[in-house]
Amino acid sequence: MANNTEAPLEIRVNTLKIQRDELIKLFEEKGIKSYKCKYADKGLIIENPFEIDKTDEYKNGLFSVQSESSMLAGQILNPKENSFIIDVCAAPGGKTLNAAEMMNNTGKILSRDIYPAKLRLIENEIKRLGIKNVKVEKYDARKLDESLVGKADYVIADVPCSGLGIIRRKPEIKYNETDLNNITEIQYKILENASKYLKQSGELVYSTCTTNKEENIEIINRFLKNKNFILADFSDIINEDFKTAKDGYIEIYPHLHGMDGFFIAKLKRL
Repeated sequence: MANNTEAPLEIRVNTLKIQRDELIKLFEEKGIKSYKCKYADKGLIIENPFEIDKTDEYKNGLFSVQSESSMLAGQILNPKENSFIIDVCAAPGGKTLNAAEMMNNTGKILSRDIYPAKLRLIENEIKRLGIKNVKVEKYDARKLDESLVGKADYVIADVPCSGLGIIRRKPEIKYNETDLNNITEIQYKILENASKYLKQSGELVYSTCTTNKEENIEIINRFLKNKNFILADFSDIINEDFKTAKDGYIEIYPHLHGMDGFFIAKLKRL
């Protein structure tokens, strides 16, 4: 069972400071073996996992620890420079920070979550990585912020979920009882609110770290009824293994892709 194997140590290269090939070389000089992720353009896998946050490269902000699946959410968002992005459920911050790096410190990202302690962690990461285009704010994504309706070029909605895709990182999830009805209603409400922040032709990435269809494609299909949104083809920016990318979503499975179980959909406002 793929879920019972240990998850690899995956890192995201901070392209504001260094390119992926350069970091591989830098690691090599220190005897650290790394190789490129198969699917994530900014990802590396560390062959012999160790306390990598003790290295100078980490302290100097050359990379962050982030799962390959999670990196793909940013790759699929594919934001243009000078855009305004709202990340509605930002903690622990990987998707915000990836988007900031992808925009080369241009534009603005409003990074929101309900947990102050987690927001402080994002602020620490912003400093470490040399990011200048992110504002962190405490806000509950279940409530609509009228002041932001129609303002964003892009929205990231990485919603709370049952976590079934990350059992190999957090085995205790197997024993948690999840109230699916409750969680799917929260997910739907967050998606509905998040979608209202988009400008016309704006794009939203909805993601979860679960393989449960009720929290994934079923939420999207429910949302698309009577809404002026479509699923957007992103097959040009992702590995051809993902046949459904042309239909605007992908389902990632540990046993098929060697990554954390994840769901990512890209919606476009008409």
